Amino acid sequence: MFKLKVNIISFLTFLILFLLLVFYITTLVNRVTVSYDVHSDKGVFDFSKTDFDIHKLNGLSGNVAFYWNRLLEPDQTDQQEPNGLIHIPGIWNGYPVNGEAIGGFGYATYQFKILLPDNDLYALKIKEFENAYKLWINGQLMTETGIVGESKATMSPSWKRKMVLYKPTCKELDVVIQISNFQHRKGGADDLMVFGKADSIINYRNSLVGIELFLFGVLFIIGAYHFVMYFFMPKDRSLLYFSLICLTMIIRLITTGEKIILEFIPTIDWLTAVKLEYLSYKLAVPFIMLFFYQFYRDEISKRVVKVLIYLAA
Repeated sequence: MFKLKVNIISFLTFLILFLLLVFYITTLVNRVTVSYDVHSDKGVFDFSKTDFDIHKLNGLSGNVAFYWNRLLEPDQTDQQEPNGLIHIPGIWNGYPVNGEAIGGFGYATYQFKILLPDNDLYALKIKEFENAYKLWINGQLMTETGIVGESKATMSPSWKRKMVLYKPTCKELDVVIQISNFQHRKGGADDLMVFGKADSIINYRNSLVGIELFLFGVLFIIGAYHFVMYFFMPKDRSLLYFSLICLTMIIRLITTGEKIILEFIPTIDWLTAVKLEYLSYKLAVPFIMLFFYQFYRDEISKRVVKVLIYLAA
């Protein structure tokens, strides 16, 4: 009777976790409204008439200057002709250079301008680029993630999230970004950059981190509870599988989104973090199937469960 109650509790807890994830997704959708009213056709994002009290978060989406296999600094971009315009966000894979489509490995420089309505404090939130970068604003080096290099031996990858704050002295920002990639199959400015007033960007980032930390705490407490219960009732494997589900969800949570694993373990290397992210996604499926198999042995084929386990392995 006690075991039955525990199983029911585990099953209901699973449903609660599912609803929490739905809450997480819907909260982000409802809370985060990114405007795309300003596009760049020739490397200029014109926000000179934008009301940042209304359009607090603005996605930088459009065409910017692209210099392939050249790591240029701000004072060098005006002295050289770009290969053309490339769309951001987006990877550079397949971009035509000298009549041939380039692959994921290589390095390049991006350059664009941002026109502002005033000289207030602004911020730029960067999720990640593939897979190391340096960013200048008006000739000033603002941030560097990983180590940019012209070969695999001279660069170091990183997916650490960054937020750049800048108070301009004029109403025009000249942004130069160097990106290099020799580890990932995709290269370039793959993810959206979000621009706005500093307080809006800071609140946006804090909201994302706050929701992820909340879910982390919930998953940790529930997972630890079921893992301890398994020691008291080792024959009830649903408790073990449920705790493993929580563990994979925790790993997935901290290695995606704002990648808070890099805040918890700042010394973790890029490859280990990427492997954890991908493995957590693959291992969750067999653990969930094994969990439900404990409840519905007559309805779920054991052969199907084994196939899923072999595929995940």
